[in-house]
Amino acid sequence: RSGGLDRCATDVSTMAMTTDAARAAASSGPMAERGGSLCVIQPGSKHLRMGLASETQPICVPHLVAYRFYEKEAGAGKLEDARCGDAEREEATRTVQVEVRGYIATTAKGNARDLHKACERVRDEEDEGFQWTETKGKDDKWKRFLCGEEAVHLPADAPYVVRRPMYAGRLNASCEGDVRKVCGWMVDAWEWVLKAKLGLDKHKRKEMGAVLLLPDVMTRWEAKEMVNIVLKELEFGSIVVHQESLAALFGHGSISGCVVSMGAQCTTACCVEDGVALPETRVAFDFGGDQITQYLHWLLVRAKAWPCSDFRPEATALDCETVDRLKEAHCTYGKQDDEASHEAQFYVHEVGQLAKRYTVNMASAHDLALMAYFYPKVLHGLAKGFAVNPAAPYDKQQDPEVVLEEYVGNETLTQKSANAGILLSIQEANGDDKSEGPTCTREASPWVDTKLAEAGLHMAIVESILRCSRIDLQQKLFANIILVGGGASPPGLADVLEEKVLYGIPRDVSVETVNVLTPKIDCQTSVWFGGALLGTLDFARDTWLTREEWVEGGPLIGTARKYSATTDVLSQAMSFMRW
Repeated sequence: RSGGLDRCATDVSTMAMTTDAARAAASSGPMAERGGSLCVIQPGSKHLRMGLASETQPICVPHLVAYRFYEKEAGAGKLEDARCGDAEREEATRTVQVEVRGYIATTAKGNARDLHKACERVRDEEDEGFQWTETKGKDDKWKRFLCGEEAVHLPADAPYVVRRPMYAGRLNASCEGDVRKVCGWMVDAWEWVLKAKLGLDKHKRKEMGAVLLLPDVMTRWEAKEMVNIVLKELEFGSIVVHQESLAALFGHGSISGCVVSMGAQCTTACCVEDGVALPETRVAFDFGGDQITQYLHWLLVRAKAWPCSDFRPEATALDCETVDRLKEAHCTYGKQDDEASHEAQFYVHEVGQLAKRYTVNMASAHDLALMAYFYPKVLHGLAKGFAVNPAAPYDKQQDPEVVLEEYVGNETLTQKSANAGILLSIQEANGDDKSEGPTCTREASPWVDTKLAEAGLHMAIVESILRCSRIDLQQKLFANIILVGGGASPPGLADVLEEKVLYGIPRDVSVETVNVLTPKIDCQTSVWFGGALLGTLDFARDTWLTREEWVEGGPLIGTARKYSATTDVLSQAMSFMRW
């Protein structure tokens, strides 16, 4: 299905073309020149995608930072094993087995001892090019921090602690690290990508614009911090912010639909009508691809098909990456009879030794792991993800900018409050800010529905669409379901989802057709590509904010342009109001 690119709430020029035509227009002539001055940034919970709008593919790196620590900090950042609830998970797994296979199987045909015998040492040239990260520079001193793949491929005994700036579409802040510290992790990671991968120093960035794509679950103050990073820390010349759901729809060449984002640690559904996101339809689950990966590992261990005993994908980035590759290569939706084709190989690396190559029989798990999206009970008790800080409430009273925002629109604003705002801005300009800032964040997302999550992804889509009151809109949305994110890549998902959504619709709702659109571009990069189109085709630039405007005024009272809440804006995460 080819949709038209209509006039959205972002005030882009009205034009009708297919996605392929839009891509061709954006990559040639004046459009390409314009795209060369725009950097599209999509900060995900697990991966960071960044690149020029004129490019066809973004740079994709793990969104991790590893910092050098000393002996007194040796215990920092360690995870407790959160395994529990095996009995409940076992019962739910038997239910999934009956539906998918028609019978209950607890063991694989392969024998664990035979699998151990299949382990063999491989030469360096057969090791898929794997290399441990070099932790010392040319001066033989420890590097202060490492980013991306370098943080994943750290030796186990390296004196580094790994930090993840985002988790489940939110800033990964807690009592262990306040907001400013988490933003510092993000600045280091983004700066490294801009310099090392894209070759953009601060001098070049001052003449460029940034298109920032934020997850739909991100809150108002978090969006403010992200804009602060791009304009103040990274020193881009201007910025515009869009929600991921709108960018995903635009990337698929549509203007209306139900966008289902299947990320690494969060799964969301949001409806968009004529380029306007409908916040009342937004639902979110606190599980994603990382929990599916852990469940896959649990299934293989349960079936005595996993040959490694010391393996923790819930706590180690490299182990999680290994099981992720098995999941992406061998897990599918639907029943398959050829069990011989489910043998897979993976590598275990040890510092100073040749890698071990193992063979594992995936027949016990290849068709069950992905069904966790529809039976979330099987995920009960699994760890919430690698390098997750404990959740804690956000104390907005410690954020002076948020405090001042509450006075906006209040005609009884006292002179004392106004003077306080002026004083804070002067202190910040002089670098004399004594405030420690908010120390705890991670308050519960307003869109996470725990009860709805128990029903599965298909029921979340039904609930999201039925929150629209008009019947004609409901029918349109059920016929235009768009899947994005890494979880949408396995084959067979569209057929399974269409069937389950159709049977999940109440009988009194007059909907006969459910259609999950076939993706025209890679599900993992469709959001980034849609953001590149939005930035390139936005000639009016009415919603762009320059660095000078933000640094001089920011969200404080009295500025010509005012930052607004993401939850109050229907079509995008950023708007500016004149006072």
